[in-house]
Amino acid sequence: ASGRVIFVSTKQPIVVEGVIGSDGAFSLSGGDRGEGAPEGEYRVRIEPESSSLPTKGRSPAKSTLPFPAKYNDEDTSGLTATVKPGENNLEPFSLLKK
Repeated sequence: ASGRVIFVSTKQPIVVEGVIGSDGAFSLSGGDRGEGAPEGEYRVRIEPESSSLPTKGRSPAKSTLPFPAKYNDEDTSGLTATVKPGENNLEPFSLLKK
């Protein structure tokens, strides 16, 4: 219900992100690209609110994350998304405790 969702393209050097609202919804934007994300395949990571992260230079301990640490890295999260032309309503991401 808080934090950020980060989409990392599997084919191009594109990263887009969005703030997670209290209802779990988010909208992506990519800096100078504006709202939305280019179509394509993405690996996804979830980042907690910055107030719950440890100080710079220290890796977050498992106890500081509100979810399993694997979701904090797009290479280990197992979360993926496909962005198609037009408006996209993605299925919710489920962060399992395993």
